[in-house]
Amino acid sequence: MKKTTAWCGSHIPVLVKLISQADKPILELGVGWSSTPLLHWMALERNIPVFSYESDANWFKNFEEYRGKNHIIEWVENYDFNIQADLSIVFIDHRPAYKRKYSAVKYKDSADYIVLHDSEQGKPYSYHKIYDQFKYKYEFTKVGKPYTLVLSNRKDLSWLKHLENQNLAQM
Repeated sequence: MKKTTAWCGSHIPVLVKLISQADKPILELGVGWSSTPLLHWMALERNIPVFSYESDANWFKNFEEYRGKNHIIEWVENYDFNIQADLSIVFIDHRPAYKRKYSAVKYKDSADYIVLHDSEQGKPYSYHKIYDQFKYKYEFTKVGKPYTLVLSNRKDLSWLKHLENQNLAQM
């Protein structure tokens, strides 16, 4: 498989595996063409609620059609709120980028999996600064950049390592 260096849905294999294990609500911070439709349809099939939030009002308008009974999609001015729920997944791909690590720490004890997009980036992301707050860490690099980081304090992530050797076309 050719590795890409362009913007793409390189986080899709990780999200597919995690959603297939999900049994609690999913939180998406920052909507996108690769994540929002995937979360919407896979969670709908499993009857799992999804909460998606976006701070760019113009970008948000592209995703309003996914709003439904099981999928709350809202525009927010910033991400300074806290969902009081036990979550399966928190997918973080919002702007500004420097706030992503703070969002991860905010949900470190209320989510099974924290998924951070663009993990190969240094500044302004600086994900390495929060590693010590998580018991488990896994970085998916198989399809190339951007990489996807999974952090957890609840779930051992060693089972995700099989993604590196799996034929993704057979997922």
